[in-house]
Amino acid sequence: MIGRAFQDELQRRALSRQTEEAEALAAKLINACQAGVRDDLGLSIVAGLS
Repeated sequence: MIGRAFQDELQRRALSRQTEEAEALAAKLINACQAGVRDDLGLSIVAGLS
């Protein structure tokens, strides 16, 4: 779930996993999961907002 949202957004932005932007995106997704966002759509929305 979180991995799919992360990968999809990396592809959309043409980013490498080794960038600061990718790390910030991962942190945002982790925070969203900890706040209770558990569905693919919600995580995709969070990922797209960063």
